[in-house]
Order: sequence, then structure tokens, then C-alpha cells
Amino acid sequence: GIGLVLLSVVAVTLKKKDYATTSPQQRDRAIAWEGRYEDDVRVARFIDAHSTRADGLFAFPSRADLYFLADRFPATPYLWEHTPLVRASTAAAIRARLASPARPKFVVVIEGARDTDPSGRLPRVIDRDYRTVWRPPGVHHMRVMLVRGAAL
Repeated sequence: GIGLVLLSVVAVTLKKKDYATTSPQQRDRAIAWEGRYEDDVRVARFIDAHSTRADGLFAFPSRADLYFLADRFPATPYLWEHTPLVRASTAAAIRARLASPARPKFVVVIEGARDTDPSGRLPRVIDRDYRTVWRPPGVHHMRVMLVRGAAL
């Protein structure tokens, strides 16, 4: 009980001390979301250069800033990341959309993210119907995939 609370307080205090004594540049690099945002900017530029607003986009899992930066609407009405509310019917609807003739031109896969489809079928649909065409330089956890048969 109390030991765990004290350990948590000590850990947070040490982290704040480290953060407070670093340079502004080191603090900027320490903010994890900043790098993620820069990755999304590069991916959005690639998608914008190789598609129109009429072409669909699906980020797996969802990245709202990626849709905004690319000026694209999501291919599905489902936007989530790290939610316990994903139902089997939602995952099935996304799989059906990605396998349909009206599927989006691009899928951006963020690897290492929590699987939003416990069945594992969504990644299989993506791998079957899409091919990797680009990764941001130096970024190994993201890949831009193009629907098979479409020109880049």
C-alpha cells in the first residue's frame, strides 16, 4: 500500500527533476508525441502528393491528426486508439469496407500499436489487398500501403 505510493512519488519526482534540468532541445525530444506528429506530417505530405481528396485513407490504428494533416476523411466512421470499446461488429465493418470495391486507396499501418481487431483478420485483409509503397525515412514503425492494382 503505502510503499507503492511512496515509490510512485519518488519516480515522478526524479522524472520531473530530470526534465527540469535538461536543455530546451532535450525537453523537446523527450516529448514522445512530438516525434509521432512529425512522422504524421511526413506521411500526410506523401499521401497528399499521391492522391486526391476523393481517394480514401484509413489509418490503422486511427490517427486523427494524420487525417487532418492530409486533408482526407477517414474511410470509416470509426476513430479510436487504445479503447476497450471495440466491438466485434465494428472490426467486421472495417474489414468489409477495406475488402470492398469502395475501399480506400491508402492504408497507413502503425506497427506496434495495440491490435484493434482481436481476431487478427484485419491485418490479414490489409496485407492481402494492399502493398507497402513507402515508409518515412528513419521511421520503421509506419508504412504507407496502396491498394493492389492502383497506380501510385
